[in-house]
Amino acid sequence: GGDAASISAFTVADLRAFHAARYVPSAATLVVAGAVTRDVLPLVEKAFGAWRAAAAPAPAPSVAVPAALEARTVWLVDKPGAAQSAIRVGAVGPSWSVPGYAAAEVMNTLLGGSFTSRLNDNLREQHGYSYGAASRLLRYRTGGLFVAFSDVQTDKTAPAVSEFLKELERIRTPAKPEEAERARSYAALGYAGDFETTAQLARRVADRVVYDLLEGFLEGFVPKALATDVAALQAAARGVVDPARMAFVVVGDRKTAEAPLRALGLGTVRTLTVEDVMGPAPTVE
Repeated sequence: GGDAASISAFTVADLRAFHAARYVPSAATLVVAGAVTRDVLPLVEKAFGAWRAAAAPAPAPSVAVPAALEARTVWLVDKPGAAQSAIRVGAVGPSWSVPGYAAAEVMNTLLGGSFTSRLNDNLREQHGYSYGAASRLLRYRTGGLFVAFSDVQTDKTAPAVSEFLKELERIRTPAKPEEAERARSYAALGYAGDFETTAQLARRVADRVVYDLLEGFLEGFVPKALATDVAALQAAARGVVDPARMAFVVVGDRKTAEAPLRALGLGTVRTLTVEDVMGPAPTVE
């Protein structure tokens, strides 16, 4: 996404050079999904056969593994008069190369990956702070992202943050056997939905290439998910979720939310304006 300073620093020449170095056939994979036969190959050759790079491909960039936070930090971004507070709790997560994908997905299903998850049950059903709460695990070639999120009533900001912390700590303790069974069944039975359309199928095949997934990785998810017991679920949680080293970000009305947030004693509370985060508002001519 960048910001005003970084985007304004780009030149047309920069963009052309990036395109010439990166958008080359040696770095591309074509995936065709649907009711196709080998008859599609002449069409592919006609469309792409003449594609040649102007120069040798640029080496793949070296991306350092992102460092985890050393301590919990609370960021409060002031949005004066906001009727809701947007809460995002984030931490560095595992990359695709880190083992234990299925167990981590089952764990996240229990925490915030389904409508019957603990986070949604807590913030929506039990307390009525929000229309919904959830969590996700996003994986990349280098590192990943764990994020839990909800939008809550402004006057319930601090209580909601407190409940987030409780659930993040509780997921690291042994779950009830029936909870583990529900989570692994949900994850396994819903997996087919990721391949429901031809576009989804093409994207998952492309993922295998982009992320260097091993042969059988996609096919192995369901049996591994169904094998996730209480111990494996707890181990996955302890490997991903560490509430003491997370960023709690709240965007909302500082006047209403700041004092109750500080009273929670979660750690350093840093306040920002929208302009601090996004830069000055652009001038539209």
